[in-house]
Amino acid sequence: MISTTQIANEIESRFNEIAAGANLPFVFRIYANIGEYKAAEEDPTRKKLPTPVVNGVLIAFPAQIVPLQGVKSFAMQQLLTVYAPVKPNAEVNGVGIEEVMTVVNAFAESSAGLAGAMSDGENNYAYVLAPQLPSVGSEGWELGFAAIPVSVSLAWQFIEGGVVGNNVKITVGGQEAVLLEGGFSRTRIADTNPREGSEEMTTVIGQQGLTLRVLVPYISGGVGQQLVTDTLTGALDKTYAVTYSDGVAFTDSAPFAAKMVATNIAFSFNPGTTCSVEATFVLADGEVYGNA
Repeated sequence: MISTTQIANEIESRFNEIAAGANLPFVFRIYANIGEYKAAEEDPTRKKLPTPVVNGVLIAFPAQIVPLQGVKSFAMQQLLTVYAPVKPNAEVNGVGIEEVMTVVNAFAESSAGLAGAMSDGENNYAYVLAPQLPSVGSEGWELGFAAIPVSVSLAWQFIEGGVVGNNVKITVGGQEAVLLEGGFSRTRIADTNPREGSEEMTTVIGQQGLTLRVLVPYISGGVGQQLVTDTLTGALDKTYAVTYSDGVAFTDSAPFAAKMVATNIAFSFNPGTTCSVEATFVLADGEVYGNA
């Protein structure tokens, strides 16, 4: 099972990547609990570090395990609190609430729907992360120095060896689709009759078809723009190069690939809502498909 310490290390690495990318003159240390933080603060060597440190504490709530035998899947809820220091020399060492908020906001925005994999040393777990927008508290002295707490609620979903929807990557016409919904279906047409005088009905599959359905937002330069253009001005011979990968059956290096045609495109634009485009694709005539 993935531990809070592992997650704290992942968050710390991501925070420091963002801070380094923005050329901010400080680093982050994220602790899995208050005890770890207080032990680190009591370490005299920390006071001699050449780079200012911004501290954070990750508070874990009880995990919820999916009650299915043979499937290791669980959800974790956590509260991440980063303490932006408030002190007279804040502008001198470059650490202040504005700089810390830059990193925390960037983390929350870039982590929405983030999917990946973690290992507990024995098993690999696919995950998806859903953070909330940061909230800023009032200045206090809870940790022994003047600081403003900045908190982010985190919700994780883990499944061992599985696939979460955010792991699925579909490209249409060379562009990766931002999926609101999607799915493949295969329809097989059966011929069911008694065979060779037998009273028992048997079935032979005579035909089959593969269908892909996607629902995507209408955003500039995205797959939605392609589909809207096809809706209004498309030709009968319009085809799309489609690829699919999920990290299990098909990988990024060896995705499923096919040339497909859109049999139906529906473009919705209701006032007050995000415009979206839904399309249904089937294999193009004569298409040979499989791993790319």
